[in-house]
Amino acid sequence: RNLSKNQIENVMKNPDKMFIRMWQFQVNPGREAEFEKAYGPNGDWVELFRQSSGFLKTELHRDMDRRFAALTVSEVNLGIFEPVLI
Repeated sequence: RNLSKNQIENVMKNPDKMFIRMWQFQVNPGREAEFEKAYGPNGDWVELFRQSSGFLKTELHRDMDRRFAALTVSEVNLGIFEPVLI
C-alpha cells in the first residue's frame, strides 16, 4: 500500500502512536488455502483495514513447529487512523 506524503510525514512525526496487533489462529486441517486467501497479503482481512488511512501493513506468518497455527501482524499509525465502520 502506498501512503501519501502527508501520511508518511505524520508517521515519522508520531512514532509513539504506532500500534501493532498480533492475532494467533488455529487453522482447521484442509482449510489452509482458504485461510491464506482470506488473511494473506491481498485477502479480505487486509482489504478491510486498507480502508483506514492509518493502516500500514499486515503480515501473515506460519508457525513451522505447529502445522495449523498462523499469526497475523497488523501495523496502524493512530496519528492518522480513521476507524473502519462495517
